[in-house]
Amino acid sequence: MKFLIPNTFILATVVCLASCGKDNPAENRLDKSGEAYRTSVSETTGGASSNKVNGTTIDSESTLYGLVTDAVSGKGIKGVPVTDGYSYSETDENGVYQMVADSLCRVVYYSLPSGYEVNCDESLVGHPVFWKTPQFTDGVARVDFSLTPTAEENSYKLVMVTDPQVRYDSHVSRWKEETVKDMSEYVSDFDDAYAFMLGDIVYSASNLFGDMRESMSSISISGGKPMPMFACAGNHDHEAPADDDYGATATFVSYFGPTDYSLNRGKAHIVVMDNVIVTEYSSSGLPNGYAWSYEGGITDDQLEWLKQDLATVENPSETLLILCTHIPYRWGAYLGSATVNYGWHYKDVLSLLTQFKEAHIMVGHTHASQNYIHSDYVCQGGQPIYEHIHGSADGSHWKDQTSCCFNGTPAGYAVYEVTGSQITNSIYKGTGCDESFQMRVYDGNQVYTGSKGYEFSWYGGGSGGSNKADGVDVLQGAFVAEVWGSDDAYWDVQLWQDGVKVGSFEKLPEGAICNIAFAAYYSNEIGSETRITSTTGNDFWVYLPESLDPASEKNWEVRAVQTLPSGTVNTYTCNTLTTDYSSFK
Repeated sequence: MKFLIPNTFILATVVCLASCGKDNPAENRLDKSGEAYRTSVSETTGGASSNKVNGTTIDSESTLYGLVTDAVSGKGIKGVPVTDGYSYSETDENGVYQMVADSLCRVVYYSLPSGYEVNCDESLVGHPVFWKTPQFTDGVARVDFSLTPTAEENSYKLVMVTDPQVRYDSHVSRWKEETVKDMSEYVSDFDDAYAFMLGDIVYSASNLFGDMRESMSSISISGGKPMPMFACAGNHDHEAPADDDYGATATFVSYFGPTDYSLNRGKAHIVVMDNVIVTEYSSSGLPNGYAWSYEGGITDDQLEWLKQDLATVENPSETLLILCTHIPYRWGAYLGSATVNYGWHYKDVLSLLTQFKEAHIMVGHTHASQNYIHSDYVCQGGQPIYEHIHGSADGSHWKDQTSCCFNGTPAGYAVYEVTGSQITNSIYKGTGCDESFQMRVYDGNQVYTGSKGYEFSWYGGGSGGSNKADGVDVLQGAFVAEVWGSDDAYWDVQLWQDGVKVGSFEKLPEGAICNIAFAAYYSNEIGSETRITSTTGNDFWVYLPESLDPASEKNWEVRAVQTLPSGTVNTYTCNTLTTDYSSFK
């Protein structure tokens, strides 16, 4: 079966980042989620009249209730968590839930239990539909759901894709012709798979939401079965010229449903959250004519919702937790402790995740790959929380001259294999690339130039236009290996020569260097983009041969060995130096 090959800049530009220094970003944001704005629906319009649903008496104070039934047996399903986006209620023995709806409730939805199919739209067959818009009459709404039972899954794939960030129709075309086509071919023989779009579906262009939703719903797995693709809101998906953060997601919700939700597959609990806090908008040249200033984090209301959501999991110490969101939690390590505790709820969220057997955070936003180990937050299975920052689908904003992200990683997506309560394997799949393409190896002595004559080297750096990169002395005379999404906890990069292991590479620390070769290519052939010289996070490893001349070395091979906590070992190899720009195009 096609999938894996066994044994074989973190801070992106954020407008108004300085505003993270406010005493309380969650309170200072422009929204209507605080208590000063909120009154319950029952307080303003009255509760439900006394009646019964499927044998359950509806409390007179309840303003939102309904029945969740088994589509085959017709019987009510007990224990299904249902939420209005602010609090949870679980169905009783009759399959009935009831609550006092928050006045900000715009959709009601359930956390899909294991053993039930993902409900999808009749026409958009890969578009998950697990919510409804309540219609309140005299202050009360009834919303029912029906779930179809299926065999509980023990093994399946999760596809993570992020930042298509389409701005024009031409971008949508490229997304379809490149990413969707590649993904459709790659997952076609998967027996069970679910996809997650990790934000920035559009580039402040809500007019393209419809086209993107249709394309996201068009991918099939084995037997022509649709692969559901769930959506997460990114900063560029906060649309509509609204006065507040709540209004900024109204258009997104109308197309993709709630911004904070969860589902269960086998022994995994998957949570999707919007961790973008917008503050204000201003006019711009973007398709909608404006741009948002924003901060990263979740609000007090969202934290309370998350606590209630995680409390629905019966045995967290035996459950895999996956948090899908847009902005990296890795950022918390860069922020001051006061901001981290209050605006980001960085420590609060990570602490909550440690109650699970294993926890992974899936994010995008940076248009550059990086794996990060939250070593201070250890889960019940003994492993720290593992954050996966994915390369983007659009590379560096669909530039015609390149198919790479800002750090040189190929544009693409990731696939994770889940077995039981553990991620047992993973791979980053470059769009249009063979799955074995997982690294490049460079000559640390090489000086790169191009049509504009700008010179860059690994040891001396370089500049071109507004692009300025610093070099690292130790890279002169060295093999430089770039391994997508590698880390020094689960990876060992080795140099072999004449079939014998010579030694292991040393991983360069974060902030050491950018992709010098790609910076040279971008500066000489594409233009100015300061993000290509970002050194916040990187995937570079160094080995210094005795000759100090990689180009003269014979019969060598670099082996990047990934050993996952599950015990799975993947080995990727490369025996040629990247000396030109062809692999960036």
